[in-house]
Amino acid sequence: MSRIVTVEEVSAHLPQLLAHLESGEEVLLVGPDGTPLARLAPLETSAETPASDATLPPRVPGMDQGKIRQNVDRPGFRCPYA
Repeated sequence: MSRIVTVEEVSAHLPQLLAHLESGEEVLLVGPDGTPLARLAPLETSAETPASDATLPPRVPGMDQGKIRQNVDRPGFRCPYA
């Protein structure tokens, strides 16, 4: 079941809303005019699997060596982020 709250209620009752999330309840945040702004839902994690990237293979230093080329030595090269 979802609980519908306003922004003012969130700022006044955040600890209680977090308790609802911990118990598995969703919280729908609505604006002053009643339009939905966000849906807060509890994370689905198990005790043996951390919430991090547990499904990804471990990173190995140098595994992409030679796959990424940078053309910094090319005449006229301009960094797009500078």
